[in-house]
Amino acid sequence: MPVGVVEVPPADALLADGRVVEIRQLVPDDLAELEALYGRLSKEAMRMRFFSYSQQVGQQDIKRMMRRTGRDQLSLVAVDGSRIIGVATLARSGAADRAEFALIVDDERHGQGIGTLLIEHVIAAARRLGYARLHADVLSDNAEMLHVLRDLGAAPKMRASSGVVDVDFVLPAHGEWHLAVQERESIAEYASLEHLLSPKSIAVVGAGQRPSSVGRRIVGNLVAAGFTGRLYAVNPGGLAVDSVPGYADLSELPESPDLVVVAVPALGVLEVIGAAAAIGARGAVIVSDGFAELGDTGRDLQRDILATARRGGMRLIGPNCLGIANFDGGVRMNATFADMACPAGSLGVATQSGGVGLALLDAMARRGIGLSTFVSMGNKADVSGNDMLLYWSQDPATSVCLLYLESFGNARKFAQIARQVARTKPIVAITAGRSVAGARGVRSHTAAAATPDVALDALFHQAGVIRAASLSEALDVISILGTGSIPSGGRVGVVSNGGGPAALTADACSAVGLDLPELSRGLRDRLATVLPAHAATSNPVDTTAGGGPAELAECARMMADSGEVDSVIVIHASLASTDRDAVAAALAEIHASCPVLAVFLGSPTSPDALRQQAGEGGVPCFAYPEEAARALASVTDYAAWRRLPHPPQRPVSAPSAKARRMVRDFLADHPEGGWLDTHVAAGLLEASRIPVVRTVPVGSVAEAVTVAAKLGYPVVVKAAAGTILHRTELGGVFVGVRSVIGVRRAFKSIRAQWGPDCPVVIQPMASRGVETAVGMIQDPSVGPVVMAAMGGIATDLLADRSFRLPPLSLADAKAQIAALRGSPLLSGYRGAEVCDTKALAEILRRVGDLALGLPELAELDLNPVVVSPEGALALDVKIRLAPSAPFDPYVRSLKTRPPLPR
Repeated sequence: MPVGVVEVPPADALLADGRVVEIRQLVPDDLAELEALYGRLSKEAMRMRFFSYSQQVGQQDIKRMMRRTGRDQLSLVAVDGSRIIGVATLARSGAADRAEFALIVDDERHGQGIGTLLIEHVIAAARRLGYARLHADVLSDNAEMLHVLRDLGAAPKMRASSGVVDVDFVLPAHGEWHLAVQERESIAEYASLEHLLSPKSIAVVGAGQRPSSVGRRIVGNLVAAGFTGRLYAVNPGGLAVDSVPGYADLSELPESPDLVVVAVPALGVLEVIGAAAAIGARGAVIVSDGFAELGDTGRDLQRDILATARRGGMRLIGPNCLGIANFDGGVRMNATFADMACPAGSLGVATQSGGVGLALLDAMARRGIGLSTFVSMGNKADVSGNDMLLYWSQDPATSVCLLYLESFGNARKFAQIARQVARTKPIVAITAGRSVAGARGVRSHTAAAATPDVALDALFHQAGVIRAASLSEALDVISILGTGSIPSGGRVGVVSNGGGPAALTADACSAVGLDLPELSRGLRDRLATVLPAHAATSNPVDTTAGGGPAELAECARMMADSGEVDSVIVIHASLASTDRDAVAAALAEIHASCPVLAVFLGSPTSPDALRQQAGEGGVPCFAYPEEAARALASVTDYAAWRRLPHPPQRPVSAPSAKARRMVRDFLADHPEGGWLDTHVAAGLLEASRIPVVRTVPVGSVAEAVTVAAKLGYPVVVKAAAGTILHRTELGGVFVGVRSVIGVRRAFKSIRAQWGPDCPVVIQPMASRGVETAVGMIQDPSVGPVVMAAMGGIATDLLADRSFRLPPLSLADAKAQIAALRGSPLLSGYRGAEVCDTKALAEILRRVGDLALGLPELAELDLNPVVVSPEGALALDVKIRLAPSAPFDPYVRSLKTRPPLPR
């Protein structure tokens, strides 16, 4: 059933053409703007919306919308600057679970995606209000509206009758809806950032005559790079800089620039952004520092700057950043204050740290790694890693993505975006600043295990993101990905000119899970034809010192083309630099059907022949076999992830009305949240169809004896107060109680230790099986994380756990169980009975759904969950609830910012 009044927070979002608009609830102060919108509507637009040409109908609609909104009616507006350009209404229909929606868009703004964006936010609001279906009546000749509804991805049912099309659809979840929303978001993001990354004109504010100034250096870099667009320098004297025309103020420019680069002191930035917005600039890069990185004052200033930019429909990169660059020959933009020696290529780089960005640029130049775009995000006031992934997903010049991140603004959205992008474009991520312990207090087994770094690992694993532990490791991985070839499996062929290096490489591969298979007799015979008589043709292949560059390269080619290995590592110990160069030249001629890696043992730099060839079809170089093996293993794991089937995410099961009510009632009595008593927690699981042992609360000795008799001996007697954790260690659990006397003693002992009001529960003894554990924690960055573990009292001791982010399919949950070292115990280990792992997987799946549907579910611990051939049953449950704002991952919105005064 729909629930009470819902406040929809304002959100900035992108239209199809990349412009920023605000989506928010209608407020009383909007009356004049709303009347102005209706006054601009053509007669045909009035007919399409109201089935009438009458202006009076429109006035009645305005009056209806201006009433207090809530469950019965909700009105959302799209605002560009201060002008309302669209409005959508949601109103209660005759059916309890169905709402009517309607839409109108300014005649002048059709075709920009305003209507689609409003409907997406209406769907999110309807879901929060508790509606299950939406309905609209559309004139059959309103082709534009019908087209919008068909393309939503919500699978509407349409029935035409008497010139009116009846449109009805169930509120969509995941599946095609998810893909459709993300595709629209990617297109809008690309359109938005294209003005910054491929601008036709740039104004650099703060570019003066002083050679050492940051603004002057940026202008110089733009000129040196051969920027193909129009360039302007803005400084107080209006002086030209490096032959670039100068102006005293942005308002004096002959055009509205696509991009404004801001290099003035922090206190002057707000004025510059206001001026840029006033002339219609599409975006700004703020290289100035002195904002959120310095504390509250700087943070407030940064928020004001973002709010001003959003009000003007602008995007921001920075502040406190190095700048941006585009290596495309049609753009040639270096809007940074760094030297750019990297060649053009297909790697997109976004870094949160300017210092790391400088190190990356230097290292990439030395390795010959080519870039498509480079973005230093700085404080990420607006543009973040999520935005860059969406941009790169649409950018034909980018085939590999590299992110350096120190924080996640919206990690749950990152997971969704990355999962889609990584299917075609590899993503390499380096993260920093992740505390091992985190700030969360450890109150349960799950909380102790699910550290922030563990949660991040789970996120990356499921999204197909390659996580690098260091800058050098990231570049190693990128050097393989940049060749455009990824291995089809984990079989590695090794070719070396010495037995020692070959053995080192074999050990390095084995240590990271790569396999060196035995080669077939036919392949060994072919290898023997090009090798000295005493050479080894097994895997690894040892050409000995008698095998020269041509032999090494030919052996590598034979192995690569044999189909018996999925990648080849060539390791060479050089006696002289000329040897190394000759081997590099020979390897550069290989055009293999799988990745070929070169290790020049101990060499700190790549040979020129391969460094200049780095990129599509190239041979990446390494100094040590361990580096090559580690990078190859990461790429191999990514390739395996990409080969997996990736069906659209299944619909998440909504929490039952009873479960919602239990959560609402508890938080009404405990506004700060807290732990549920055991029988209440068990009831919440039962309401969510998660199997839990029968748990009966008892208030006296006599009641405890009566309940124990009904359940049948033996029984378990427990202290059930939610505030008592780790009850077993504290003497709060009596297991295997077999008599009336035992029940009485247990009950009295609990009350004596924990007080006369301590709740007590009785449970039947469960049948034997393998003890596992299932948990969930709401990570502040990534959202809910689901844990599977081997359970019982040894859970923390063995630390045998695996983590996943919901929603989980049954296959996901089974894979999570199989990842446990102890999983063979569930599969008939040493003649034991085979347990029902599907039942355990179903519990994991349902726990994930419950966490997504009830964000107030802060922590859950089921330990043990006994798994037997007959099924899986939770014997003990701990649940903590906490207030939480709802999160809808399918609402398109930019990073939040405080609204400006109206």
